[in-house]
Amino acid sequence: MMTPPRQNEVERLYQAALAAPVGARAALLAQASDAELQREVEARLDQTASMAAPLVAGRSLGRYRILARAGAGGMGEVYRARDTRLNRDVALKVLPPHLAAQPGFLARFEQEARAASALNHPHVVSTYDVGTEDGVAYIVSEFVDGQSLRQALHQKPMPLRTVLKVATELADGLAAAHRAGIVHRDLKPENVMLTSEGTAKIVDFGLALVLGNAGPHTLTGMVLGTPAYMSPEQAMSRPTDHRADQFALGAMLYEMICGHRAFRRDTLPQTLHAITTEEPPPLNDVPGPLCWLVQRCLAKDPRERYASTDDLYRDLRNLRDRLHEPQVTPTTPGAGAVKRGRLALWAAGAALAGAAVAALLLNPSEPAFDKYKLTPFVTEAGAEESPAWSPDGRSIAYSAEEGGIRQILMRGIEASASTQLTHSERDSLRPFWSPDGSRVYYSMAGGLWSVGAAGGTPQLAIKNVNFASIAPDGRALAFTRGGLGSLGVWIAAPPAGEPKQYRMAPFPEKVTGMHVPVFSRDGSKIAVLCSALAGAAWPDLWILPYPSGTPRLARVRLPYSLALGGRLSWMPDNRHLVMSGSIEDGSSHIYLLDTESEQTELLSMTSGDETGPSVSPDGRRIAFAAGGDDYDVVQFSLDGTAMTPLLATARSETHPTWTPTGTGYAYTTDARGAWEVWLRNVDGSARPLATPDTAFPWNRLLWSRLSPNGLSVAFDVFSDSHMVAIASVAGGRPVVLDKVSGDQHGASWSPDSNWIAYRRLRGAKWELVKAPVGGGAAVRIGEASEGRGGTTWSPDGNWICHYDRAGLLRVVSADGKVEKTFASTETESFGFSPDGETLYAVRRTAARKWELASLRVPDGAPQKSVPLNLPASATVAGFSLHPDGKSFLTSVSKPRYDIWLMEGFPQPRRWPFWRRP
Repeated sequence: MMTPPRQNEVERLYQAALAAPVGARAALLAQASDAELQREVEARLDQTASMAAPLVAGRSLGRYRILARAGAGGMGEVYRARDTRLNRDVALKVLPPHLAAQPGFLARFEQEARAASALNHPHVVSTYDVGTEDGVAYIVSEFVDGQSLRQALHQKPMPLRTVLKVATELADGLAAAHRAGIVHRDLKPENVMLTSEGTAKIVDFGLALVLGNAGPHTLTGMVLGTPAYMSPEQAMSRPTDHRADQFALGAMLYEMICGHRAFRRDTLPQTLHAITTEEPPPLNDVPGPLCWLVQRCLAKDPRERYASTDDLYRDLRNLRDRLHEPQVTPTTPGAGAVKRGRLALWAAGAALAGAAVAALLLNPSEPAFDKYKLTPFVTEAGAEESPAWSPDGRSIAYSAEEGGIRQILMRGIEASASTQLTHSERDSLRPFWSPDGSRVYYSMAGGLWSVGAAGGTPQLAIKNVNFASIAPDGRALAFTRGGLGSLGVWIAAPPAGEPKQYRMAPFPEKVTGMHVPVFSRDGSKIAVLCSALAGAAWPDLWILPYPSGTPRLARVRLPYSLALGGRLSWMPDNRHLVMSGSIEDGSSHIYLLDTESEQTELLSMTSGDETGPSVSPDGRRIAFAAGGDDYDVVQFSLDGTAMTPLLATARSETHPTWTPTGTGYAYTTDARGAWEVWLRNVDGSARPLATPDTAFPWNRLLWSRLSPNGLSVAFDVFSDSHMVAIASVAGGRPVVLDKVSGDQHGASWSPDSNWIAYRRLRGAKWELVKAPVGGGAAVRIGEASEGRGGTTWSPDGNWICHYDRAGLLRVVSADGKVEKTFASTETESFGFSPDGETLYAVRRTAARKWELASLRVPDGAPQKSVPLNLPASATVAGFSLHPDGKSFLTSVSKPRYDIWLMEGFPQPRRWPFWRRP
């Protein structure tokens, strides 16, 4: 029997000889301590060589009969085989002998392959089986009739549509694997198959898993095969996680776009050095959002990549779905020349889109978005928002949820962790710094507070404040005060100055909506965006001289929807402003406003919505929050004990409503890019009910409501105007209910399905009306609110519920003769019981906890409240009681926003170079 030391020497020489070129084996074998040991090693090498001989057609390994050789790679020969038990073709990969011969390899490989086989995803090749037969180790997987991505590349760029399609599918497959805790670690074009229909599938998950866990010796062999797609942490033999796969996907994206590798070098050491220390050449003639996505994936520091591959998938999917250009190759000469008209990309909801540019006509001198640099700054789970630069430009304060309550945090520009400044029991919002940088102000519970930059006990600065800003010399605070319809600008001198309302004509003293009034850098003026009239299509930008002078209305027209409490930020030249604004599809992007020429410029097209921009003291960087909401359909029991997800995807599904039988539900969704109304049965089958077309286009939908008889669906259409539309469940083009008003919201059906109640703007006033479905004039029921949500008609036909101007629930009799306002906390959604005697309200408590309250109709007396298992940061949209009266349907979203830093954008110029939208 061979002694352990001698056996170890045989194994060492054997493994070294396997890994070495054939010509170098003689020198290695000469290291054997005696001739007998050398002969033992040679015998094992001969046995391995016979095992590695190509398999011939007709040979069987277990139940798999070889049909033909399909290809080869660094990890073994691949054959097309027939599974004789299940009568299907499979891919059979024979593992290299030097791997199969390693002690414990097969046992470890089988364990990891079983984990990979649990992945059941359309963009991951399924692993079926592993085994050993006649000394041959093999893995069996799904057979893909197509070609590898390597074969499809042909060392030339791919069409942009194809790039985004393939990349999105790969990210989708990776995200599914990463959610299951499985990391590929060897993603490369050779490990991606494209079916004959062009569908991308990732292969070799199980193989990559075991290789990645096999230790440095095996990893070295893997590096030699595919160094160009390794992440920096892999190249430096550091611990890796799912973000290594993101780096590999970024490298593949780069190669698909350019036709050559991102880190193209002559030798392995040079390649590894480039991966760890150098940046690839910039992508030219490529849409900015795609450049930024690739840069983020190829970040050297894994923390600067995506915290979740689901987010990467969503960003790629948004880019893919909103590419409206013809198929072009990005590197074609002249392909990058900017042309007048619409850009290729536009965004909706959440994530890397370019729709904002679709609203603007561009000149040839527009900035090159690929020159921008975007850096993720705070990317924790949840929503980090409202960044604010410190006066010295070395720190940023922001708000984020901690323990269900929004708190104020601060992070240094070079720091990797944040410091929590507040520990409040109520939400703390909209931070800004004192001019000396010693304190951070914020809004909480209707007041303006401040806390030391190092923490400490907060101090109340002013009561009855919505949102505020401070003058550069610290001698004045400008803030908003009042409710909807009665907002005004106020000035106070801290710490004890008596607030006084800003009353200088022609600036209106009361408005319906208002942004934070912001002092210019030199303190000579205040900028404020406000909407003086209910339902105004565009907000007004006012420049208010301070401390005296005549206010000026800057007639800047933006594709912009006013959001109460939004932020403006001045550039150092005291002429230009940066702000975020919403375009027609609801997504928000960052603009530069010239307050003198009254022109606008789009500055960003990043992930999802972009909000709360803050310009650095030197004007060279902008901090902003980027992200969005992803609504899913959920079902709650009325006692609050059970929450069941019914439809959860990476897209939004909102405002669900049950069919009369409870066997399906209608909802609005952007699953196919454009907003549509769909009908889904509980068995999973689904079909569209209303889809935009050239004759009836729209940008967004809300408040889908099925009629009680189940024959029609009503919904809110956001287009050039806002209107209520009706579509037949049987099919056909939707029709507009009311052509008198151009601003209508929140449709609900009468129990007999003959009338629809809704809110509309008539003249300068909002009113609650009901209109006959078959045609005819609307009937006024009473006054309504401009700002909030829908309506609900009770099943007994007696009551209609909606929000009043103060945001409280109001119940009105169907003839408009009786009105009752319910005292309530912040209510998101509501609906009636089947008998119409109880109103259910999904709302937040004073402690920011979610509950379902039962209120008696018509006096609003509370009956009971049950807690709902939802995070404080969640938002809720819609309420539909199941026909059995035991549960209700709604949609729930937890917002996800990260804080980013943007550099490289064009600095303001003294002449307009963007056309007025």
